[in-house]
Amino acid sequence: MPRLAIVGGYGMAGRALARSVMALPGWQVRIGGPNAAKAERVASELGCEHLRVDLSEPSTLDGFLSGADWMALACAANWTHEAAQGALRNGCHWLDLQLSLPAKRQALEALGQVFADRNLCCVTDGGFHPGL
Repeated sequence: MPRLAIVGGYGMAGRALARSVMALPGWQVRIGGPNAAKAERVASELGCEHLRVDLSEPSTLDGFLSGADWMALACAANWTHEAAQGALRNGCHWLDLQLSLPAKRQALEALGQVFADRNLCCVTDGGFHPGL
């Protein structure tokens, strides 16, 4: 059963992604962010897992991604490099919902070949403008 872990899953974009994926047969979703209470409240509304994750603390990201197949980043783009490194450490495919800002693009371009070498997908700019 595939599992998607969404960092920023309690925000507008992350919540929309969680709802969409949970409607697919067999998928499990975990949402999280630095605000554990907010993650718990939204997870209760959605009926999914939640866990606190803070991208400035790599150990929380590794715990958050444990058992996940995909990681989605639905929070500030200034954490792209740290988040992508965590996805690679944990063998997760990548999806981000952010606009294509230069710093984000540079971080992912630097790691793109690593994703490819590990047979991991790296999907960027999957948000609302225009979105997937």
